[in-house]
This record gives sequence, structure tokens and C-alpha cells, in this order.
Amino acid sequence: MIGPVDLVEGIGMAIVKHCGGIPLAIAVMWGTLRGKNLQYWILIQRKLQNRLRPEFPGSELPHVLDVCYNELPCHLKPCFLYLGLFPMDRAIALEKLYLLWMAEGLITSASMRDINDKARIEVCEYYFNELFERSLVMMVNGEEEEEDVKRFESCLQVHDTIHNLCRMKASEGEFLEVTTPGDDDAVPRRVAICLNKFEDRNVDVSIDAKRIRTLVFFEDDDQFLQNPTWPGAFSDLKEFKGMRVLDFEGVDFRVRKLPAGVEKLFYLRHLSFNGCYLLELPSYLSNFRLLETLDLRKGSQLVSALLGKLPNLRSLVLCNDAFVGTEMVCDEEDFPKLRNLKLATLQFLEDWEVGRGAMPCLTVLTIQQCEKLEMLPNELAKIPTFKRLRIIGLMSRGLRYKIDHLVDEIRQFGNYDFTPIF
Repeated sequence: MIGPVDLVEGIGMAIVKHCGGIPLAIAVMWGTLRGKNLQYWILIQRKLQNRLRPEFPGSELPHVLDVCYNELPCHLKPCFLYLGLFPMDRAIALEKLYLLWMAEGLITSASMRDINDKARIEVCEYYFNELFERSLVMMVNGEEEEEDVKRFESCLQVHDTIHNLCRMKASEGEFLEVTTPGDDDAVPRRVAICLNKFEDRNVDVSIDAKRIRTLVFFEDDDQFLQNPTWPGAFSDLKEFKGMRVLDFEGVDFRVRKLPAGVEKLFYLRHLSFNGCYLLELPSYLSNFRLLETLDLRKGSQLVSALLGKLPNLRSLVLCNDAFVGTEMVCDEEDFPKLRNLKLATLQFLEDWEVGRGAMPCLTVLTIQQCEKLEMLPNELAKIPTFKRLRIIGLMSRGLRYKIDHLVDEIRQFGNYDFTPIF
């Protein structure tokens, strides 16, 4: 900041005093002030002065955080509030958060209508960095890594006090609601349900199904499951016709059946079974013609051939034995709009075949800890949009040789922008 030294120091000391010496308040306030001019510092100091009262010591932190929230740019506020959807103290995978932001349309605008998926990811990263620099989020792992790939694989966490602020502001604006037994006035567009809190199926919540655009279910596998059924309002989802995001996390479908009515959610854009135990994918997935993201990580599923027929699927995550065979085949012209594909910890996968014309829009392929995989499909070399191959963890000697050969083939086809990352 540029300004008279004495004045700058005086304003700075006054702001620190208003923060009550609380490290979190000082860190978040500094994130708000950094890079701003003297006039802005004076404005913030006056806002704090008008809010704080000496007769109420210990009230500094909520007021400081409230001022900092109000100073967030318009494009960051919904992204910040979205963090309140997740349980407190839970690490949030950046990859998952970005996919949800995109599915919700939080990183696009009228001026960005034609933005492609690679650019949308870059916008997500830019928004996240803004929140990180404001000390509103913390990196759980990988925070020292500069490489985009490693950062993308990292997780974030939110301080408990900031998490409470998220939920309070989100509830005030009917942006989202974390529903608990006894709630009778929830009217938001986004709802998170912690299933372990609903021990009695007859304890219900009042939800306007037609308003709901996002529904997220969490189940804590460290807690004993008292009731294997769904809370009454969510046992049948057929009335949630406008839903765009349906996310199950950690739900054991050996104990619970999928809610009724899911097959009627024709407008779904994001469907996640992250960490779920699901013996097979429902056949009605082919009904979801608008589905863009399907997350099958950390679960036991049998991947069906119908996935390749989804016309708008753009992101697919297959992790932790989401595919349990030794040979995976993508038929000709499958996955017509798929851009991002991640295969991780598929311990049985040895061979992978891609038919002619399949995945014509693939941009990024991530392979992580698929240690038995010996080859990559030759058809990958013919995909003109293929720009980045990420290899994370151990790989077989045969796979390393195949990658080197594939790079040569790709560049022979004139794709000089292709980049393998190890």
C-alpha cells in the first residue's frame, strides 16, 4: 500500500486493535486489505469502528469476519457460501469442489457462455486462489506444491468459525441449508443431509421439493447406523424435478436402497457416488441426457457400458475399484463429449481399449496408481483435443515405454501442445 508512512502505520495499528489480537481475525483482515490503497484501509477501519463497542469485549472476531465477507467480490460470495454445504472439520477435495461449482454454474456468466471446460477449471482455480489468499480456506495437503496437477489433487479445509459464518450467511440468503431433525422452515435451493442424525424415519423436515436444485447426502461410517431408511421427505425424489446436483457421499447401498424417484430427475448435471458401496449402476442412468459429471470414486461399483452412451458427460472419475475387471473397453463413438477422465487405484486393470471415434473431445487424462496397467490405447494419439496426460504414482515398465511411444505418435499427428506430466 502506498501512502504517508505515519498515516499507514496509524490506520494499520487501529485495524489490528479492532481485531482484538485474534490471529484468525488478523489473517482474514489482512487478506481483505492486501493490495488495496490507503482510502480503502481507512474505509475498513471506519466500518470496524462503527461496529465494535468497548463495552462488549470478545466480540471482535464475528464482526471482523462479517466485514470481510461483505467485502468479497460478487463472484466469490456464492463460491464461499458453497463451502457450508460440507460437514464441519471434513477435508474437501478440490477436484470435487470444482466439479460442483461448475455444475452449479457458479463460475460462468453471460459473458462466458462459450467457455470451454479447460478454461472453466482455470476459473475455478483462480476463484479458489482468491479465497486462499484471503485466508478463508486452508490447504490440508500439497499447499507447498506449485504444480497445478498436485494442487488439483489436494484438499481444503475451513476453520470452524469461518464454517459457521458460511452456514449463517447461506441460511440468511436461502442459498443453502444443512437440514437436521425438527427443521420446519427450510426453503433453500441447496440442502445437505447428514443421515446419521436422522435415527427416526418419522422425524421429518419440511422441504419445498420444487425449489431444490442441489441435494447432498453424507453418511459417517464411523457411527453406528441406527436407521437404514431415508428421512421421509427424501425417501422418494420424484417431486424434485428441477434438481441439477445429486451427491451421495459415503452411503452404503448394501444397507439402504437408492431413494425412489431418482430415475425421474431428467435435469441432473452432476451425480456422485463418492465413497459409496453400490453393487451396480442403475440402468436408468441413460435417462440423464444432460448429465455432465459422474463421480464413482472410492466405491465398489460395476461400471456399465451405458456410461459411454451419455451424450453430455464431460467429466468421469473412476477410482478405488469403481471398475473391477482386467480389461476395459470403450466402444466406437462412446463418450462423445467427455473432456476429463480420471482412472485411479483400479488395482485389477491391465488392458484398456478405445474404439475408433471414441472420446473425440478428451482433453485431460489422469492415471493414478493403476500399477497393473501395461498399455495405453493407440486411438488416444488420434484425438486432436488431447492436451495433457497426468501419471501419478508407480507405473509398470511397459506403461512407461507405451507413454513414450504415444507421445511420438501424438506429435506425428501434429498435436505439439500435448504434455505428459509425471
